[in-house]
Amino acid sequence: MNVMLEHALAYARFGWRVLPVEPKGKKPLINDWPNKATVNEAQISKWWGERWPDANIGVATGKGSGFFVLDADGPEGIKSWNRLETELARVTEMPDFTLTQKTPRGMHFFFKYPKTREVRNRTGIRPGLDVRGEGGYVVVAPSIHPSGDIYRWPEGLEEPIAVAPKELLDVITRSDAEGVDVTQQQGNSPSLTATVPQQPAETSESRETAYLKAALADEVSAVARTPEGSRNSKLNEAAFKLSQLIEAGLSEDDITRELLAAAQRCGLPEREAQKTIASGIKAGRQQPRGVPEPPEAPNVDTSGLLAKIHQSSEAPVPEVVDLGWRPFPIECLPPEVVTFIKTVAIAHCVDEAFVALPVLGTASAALGAKFTLRIKDGFDLPPTLWCAIVAETGSNKSGPLRVVTNPMWNPVPQPTFGTEIATGYQHRWVVTDATTEAILALLAHCPNGLLLVADELAGWLESFDAYKKGKGGDEKTWIALWNVEPHAVDRKTDREENVLMAPAVAVVGGIQPVLLQKCTHMEKLASGFFPRTLLAMPPRRKRKWTDNGVPQETIDLWGGIVDAMRCRPFAALDSETKQFTPNIVTLSPEAKLVWEEHYEAVAIRLHETTGIELMLASKYDVHAGRLALVHHCLLCAAGETDWDAPLFVESMKAGAQMALWFLDETLRVFQSVCFQARAEQRKRLVALIKRKGGTMTVRELMRSNDRFKPADYARAALQDLAEAGFGEFVENKFTLRPNGEIELRS
Repeated sequence: MNVMLEHALAYARFGWRVLPVEPKGKKPLINDWPNKATVNEAQISKWWGERWPDANIGVATGKGSGFFVLDADGPEGIKSWNRLETELARVTEMPDFTLTQKTPRGMHFFFKYPKTREVRNRTGIRPGLDVRGEGGYVVVAPSIHPSGDIYRWPEGLEEPIAVAPKELLDVITRSDAEGVDVTQQQGNSPSLTATVPQQPAETSESRETAYLKAALADEVSAVARTPEGSRNSKLNEAAFKLSQLIEAGLSEDDITRELLAAAQRCGLPEREAQKTIASGIKAGRQQPRGVPEPPEAPNVDTSGLLAKIHQSSEAPVPEVVDLGWRPFPIECLPPEVVTFIKTVAIAHCVDEAFVALPVLGTASAALGAKFTLRIKDGFDLPPTLWCAIVAETGSNKSGPLRVVTNPMWNPVPQPTFGTEIATGYQHRWVVTDATTEAILALLAHCPNGLLLVADELAGWLESFDAYKKGKGGDEKTWIALWNVEPHAVDRKTDREENVLMAPAVAVVGGIQPVLLQKCTHMEKLASGFFPRTLLAMPPRRKRKWTDNGVPQETIDLWGGIVDAMRCRPFAALDSETKQFTPNIVTLSPEAKLVWEEHYEAVAIRLHETTGIELMLASKYDVHAGRLALVHHCLLCAAGETDWDAPLFVESMKAGAQMALWFLDETLRVFQSVCFQARAEQRKRLVALIKRKGGTMTVRELMRSNDRFKPADYARAALQDLAEAGFGEFVENKFTLRPNGEIELRS
């Protein structure tokens, strides 16, 4: 039974009327859905078992299902709900808890449908706050949002649906002209007077219109600034994307008129542009799409519902439920790279992620220390990536890895860019010896940096120990290599000191789940491996013979892209210090806005979480910038963008989308592979705290074991124990010292 069908049946058994919704969308797949939404298991099995196995799950709200929903859309909606809840709490008793769903943009709050009043759909009772009642529906977990992120139940379905107080019902059922005084007959204290007026808000229709206008303006702007050499392809792409939105309300006449004007501004002849636009529109109309919404703080649904489904079974309920693999979003990458990834994956009978991760790592190594992305003054990001495929022996990790990294083994002819530009020529680009000493010795002669390639990264992880021999081990060295920042190499044997000003080492390879599991004790987490490494654990496919190979022209295409990046010069070479200066890539204004949105989304996620997840998510703001820079340079190497151009919004969106996918995947890998190691870590820590009398502060834990330094790691370990139910963690917010204390439950 597939996951969606299993969940839909579970909802029906709760008495919730379900309906199929388009995959990765919100549009019902059946006509007359308000009357056809059902709890009939035979009908549900036909929908998800036969017709639409990948369909999202909708649940009709209202009297038939027994609840209505307050939909808080984005940070604005959540802020409106918090403000409304605070106002109402002054005059009535608000429920402490109710069933809550985390959506990729906000929250759904479920309340019991009242017996004596009608609650219908309403938009904008407060900014970003809508009501889904009679005649409405909501999309529920584990459905996939148009952004690619998953709906989830943070507390599972164990949380009861609360009864809405009368004062809340007054607010959501009043007529638009009314303002409801929630303090009626509540006494005459001025401090309790709280009138809840109708707040102006955009309707969903106006939001869609705003999106369509913005989409048109964004594509028109991108076409107008496209350099010669890629103008036609960009114009065709823009026409294709925009015409997909015609059914959503975007005018074909507006598309043609605006794109034609933009094409003429960038220098394309009118007749040629008209043909290109017509071709793109014709293709795009055959693949219509709806209006998506940008993700705010996406999460992976990893708990709750399946535990409820299997509650009555004799088998024990697992603590963590893996809702499955989501494919890597290769559509983010340039078309030439996508073609290469798909061809190699088919030839080697593996998931596309087996190829995509080595592609990203190899591209980052080809760029090395020659490029940085300037987010703002004083904040530059290098392209360096560490990419690891988590897979069992026999999963064919090695085949795709060799095909992707082969160009890095080939010599690159010394380019002739002129004597005034520093080429940074080097003979060696790849290293397979993961020891720090070997890599540092090579970096002294490799100004561009290196690519560490390993079929099995276990040896690398063994050297990547945060507190080796109690002196920090290789942690500082590897962090310097990831950050591409100066690092001093001292050799005691010949008393030689060598300072590497910009050492860069990208990493690609694989690791077995059982070996990864051994690396999840707190000192390995403290070393920074998990937050700095992009992990993926794709599903293993049954091996079968295929005559499909990788054509030489496809291999040459990828090799040409890699060499185009390797041959790019540094910006300059200081004749006195002999140090190279990297090329600085800046953000376009539109790309800067996307960066700020992504940074805010990650910040919200970090603020809302604690413990191990907080540690794992700590680097995913900067991952987006690194991935965006790699995407930008892949476009340049493929001839789609000029090397001197700023990083455009397309690359920043791709970087943000890939970073959020990697964050969700890292959490999934950690939950599914590393749970046993995490349990052992908790067991040892509980035993230590018991020996100390049952309580322990952050500072005491740091002093008791160097593995729990610095304070952030000690605090995360204690918070993780509290979240697992072993005790209560209390933090003193009025001190700057490492603080917080846990008391174990008896």
